Amino acid sequence: MGKVVVEMAEEEGMETVVVDPEGEIRSINQVIQTVDCVVDFSSPQGTREAVDFCVEKGIPLVSGTTGFDPDEMFKGPSEKIPILYAPNFSPGVNLLFFLLKNIPEGMRGFFHPALLEIHHSAKKDKPSGTAKRFAGIMNIDDVFSIRGGDEPGIHTIYLIGEGETLEITHRARSRRIFARGAIEGAKWIQGKGSGLYSMEDVWNMKR
Repeated sequence: MGKVVVEMAEEEGMETVVVDPEGEIRSINQVIQTVDCVVDFSSPQGTREAVDFCVEKGIPLVSGTTGFDPDEMFKGPSEKIPILYAPNFSPGVNLLFFLLKNIPEGMRGFFHPALLEIHHSAKKDKPSGTAKRFAGIMNIDDVFSIRGGDEPGIHTIYLIGEGETLEITHRARSRRIFARGAIEGAKWIQGKGSGLYSMEDVWNMKR
């Protein structure tokens, strides 16, 4: 994922410093260049190191890493620096978050919600961070995960009612949709005060 972010950022003329465990700079602590923002797609340990680096340097952090409790990871540091966290940076997924949050309360009782998510075989966390967010919004207990192939991500929410079923699917066809959102977030967070932000803030989707 990080490689796609770098590719798209450089397409826009941005200068990048790449941290890669198998590359020239293997740890964020080896970065000596002045940077305006850290964009993190790594691992829970990598995110912790990115948080510490950003707090020390006083710079913003944009993170899309999953597999940990965001409140536990970011609550303290976000009192010192601006942090943008999202389990999914896709415009479509964030629009779906917004739409599902705004289902009228009186209609929720008509349906039993369930969720199926499918991702590539290299994805370690199960269920995905996006699935957990959907589950939190819709109070979903029945969450099913499949890992295989090179699938970027499919999330289907089922609303199962008496005599009818709704299926709402988001299918990612390219990882560039996630990179685009992360880059937009990195631009947006410049100059913001300390705090923990989401893509709802970036796209002004809060009500």
